[in-house]
Amino acid sequence: MKKGFTLIELLAVLIILGIISIITVPKVFEQLAQSKKNVAKSSSISYIKAIDKYELDERMNRNNIKLDGLYTINSNGNLTNETETINIELNGKKPSGGMVIYKNDEFQFACVTIDNFRTIINSDQIGETEEGECGTSTNEAYFTYDTNEDETLVISGFSDEYKNNHSNEKFIILPSTHEGKTISLIKNEAFKNSDIDTIIIPGTIKTIGNGAFWHSSVKTAVINEGVEIIGSGAFAGSELSEITMADSIKEIKSSAFSNTKINKITLGSNLQIIDTAAFQGCTNLDKIIIPNGVTTIGISAFAQSGLKEVTIPNSVITISEAAFQETNLREITIPDSVENLRYDAFYKIKTLKKATVGAKNIYSSTFIGTGLEEVIITDNVETINPGSFSSIESLKTVTIGRNVTSMDYAFQIENNQVSKLETVYNRSSLDLSTSNAFNGRTGYTIINQ
Repeated sequence: MKKGFTLIELLAVLIILGIISIITVPKVFEQLAQSKKNVAKSSSISYIKAIDKYELDERMNRNNIKLDGLYTINSNGNLTNETETINIELNGKKPSGGMVIYKNDEFQFACVTIDNFRTIINSDQIGETEEGECGTSTNEAYFTYDTNEDETLVISGFSDEYKNNHSNEKFIILPSTHEGKTISLIKNEAFKNSDIDTIIIPGTIKTIGNGAFWHSSVKTAVINEGVEIIGSGAFAGSELSEITMADSIKEIKSSAFSNTKINKITLGSNLQIIDTAAFQGCTNLDKIIIPNGVTTIGISAFAQSGLKEVTIPNSVITISEAAFQETNLREITIPDSVENLRYDAFYKIKTLKKATVGAKNIYSSTFIGTGLEEVIITDNVETINPGSFSSIESLKTVTIGRNVTSMDYAFQIENNQVSKLETVYNRSSLDLSTSNAFNGRTGYTIINQ
């Protein structure tokens, strides 16, 4: 006859089972949570693709469709704004909230909520999926406020309520109103050194104050239509890598984005001034299209950035000192609208091989230290100041425009340098055979045209 388990043996078995459950059950829940998170992320991506499909289908049906501005995702997973609701067809999980931003039919940014997980999607990058909702604005009680003379409000920072009880919330949507009053300004240094990941700024705010997010941990910023001025050092030294910019922005002030990790930015169509050092030290930024309407590119505006390509429009009048100094540009075209191309504007760009220059007045030392091989001076240019293109050994071909009247020592080299210059095409009335413009260079041919 077999003996049964003793009480001690039964207790031992129960203890072992308990230990096993303590180890395994949390892992099971963790795996379930991770699975839900993965589903939320893939469903969010599918949702954005469904919007793109909707847009394509509408165009195929010859319907006049244009996605532009901020859309809210309602509880049914459809897009809404002030004028319309767009039904988005999707096989699978639909979002229960969030927002999507398009600019002239181009996708810019989305925050999508599915199963209490939010996923951030930028134009060229899918961000993290984490617990929480996108919402429409962060709790008003999380912020402090001052009052302007016009009775609108200034948001001045985080409140003790946020700091003491909610500082783990890193996804921040600034409110547009508080106690019935419009918020029109972010105070200087309001969120300086703050530990947030994402900031969404509503269009009621006209000015982002100086140093507002200086050296913060913010990685993604969405600046909605209505914002007009980004203050000095607003995001300087922050972790910012992704930004959606409103067309309403008129001025980017000094050092606004300096030394950030921005890799892509679309500047708004109403922008007029890019101020001193606005993007200086943005080493991940390799391409920029400056919109038509910008008149001034400030001192060191893009200096020491990673720029390889830049488009300068016909509205630009002044390119300031060191504006593109020590970037990675390969070719540059400066339009005839430019009155003054100032000192060191393209200084020490060793990658620069070709320059087409239409600026009426080219200052000294503008292109010193470049790797230029070809220079085309357009008929708009009148003065090429001494030393503008001096000490460039790599230069092989130069074309001089019809209206150049002065270019003393403009292309000279030092006695210990070796010139590779082969041909100068001269369309001006200057006699280059007796000119000192190419002082120190020998063995080249002048072709008068």
